[in-house]
Amino acid sequence: MLTERENALRAYRRSKDLAWVPLAEDCYQVVMPSAMKEQAEFGKDGADWFGCRWCWDPTCFGHAPDIRQKYLLEDITMWREVVKFPDLDAIDFQACAEKDLEHADREGKILRLFCEKGPFERISALMGFEEAFASMLTEPEEYQALIDTIADWKIDLFGRLIDAYHPDEMICHDDLGSAHGPLISVGSYRELIQPAHKRMVAAVHQKGVLYTHHSCGHMQEFIPCLIENGVDMINPVQYMNDWEMIEKQYADQVSFNVNLSHYANYFDAAPEQILSDVHRAIDIFAPYQNVIIESRVSNKLLPENQKRSMEEARRYGREFYSRLR
Repeated sequence: MLTERENALRAYRRSKDLAWVPLAEDCYQVVMPSAMKEQAEFGKDGADWFGCRWCWDPTCFGHAPDIRQKYLLEDITMWREVVKFPDLDAIDFQACAEKDLEHADREGKILRLFCEKGPFERISALMGFEEAFASMLTEPEEYQALIDTIADWKIDLFGRLIDAYHPDEMICHDDLGSAHGPLISVGSYRELIQPAHKRMVAAVHQKGVLYTHHSCGHMQEFIPCLIENGVDMINPVQYMNDWEMIEKQYADQVSFNVNLSHYANYFDAAPEQILSDVHRAIDIFAPYQNVIIESRVSNKLLPENQKRSMEEARRYGREFYSRLR
């Protein structure tokens, strides 16, 4: 009998033989490694393992940089003296993996390691967006040197995680988009960040592990770059991107996690709007058989919306390919 894991892996391979449209909530065993501390402790204010300060926002159910605190790095040219990289030799990755994987379903689901704070996001955490963006313009060589050093450290981290956890896939966060457009130009990305991302993807692939790049927001301009980087999947391809264009241009080159929760994040969303989100995402992406739908509602105060979205994604996604046969 086909498992959720086996069916979902077909979406990565784009093998055109999916039995149903996979739902992320069903096909992934998501593990956030306890060996990492890329943000403060879940649900609390505090510092991460670089010393960056974070505050917990219960409304969005996530962390944000604590702007009440002074940023660690004020001058990009001083990063060698200021930035203290966590000592990976001091971490017992194997012990962390044994604890984190105690109840993991490795046979039935894809084991996904959740890895936050890529080089672009880490610099913004160290010095704030405004100073980081200014540094890209005024000190591009220093900015790129820090990007490359962070990437080297991340590659070391990834290797240790893979050796201990043996995942199927790593989802690596480095947000490139806002709600309305790219955070930086494609030219700046290609010059300063893309070489680091390429090396990170290659290092994961050398270990035989799939690589998913996570970027929230409007980020469709970067899809050709991410394909060049060799990523296997892009997540979460939110509604503010042009879904029809994306699938027509890139369906045969990369796979997609698609987050369909648009209306479901609003308190006054009608049931019909939530169902429409589900149908639209599946109708656009499922024919190409390169998609895993993600019905996650970011507003945790709306559990009924989450339930309705997931139930419809399961029902409609399981019917979709049977209707085409």
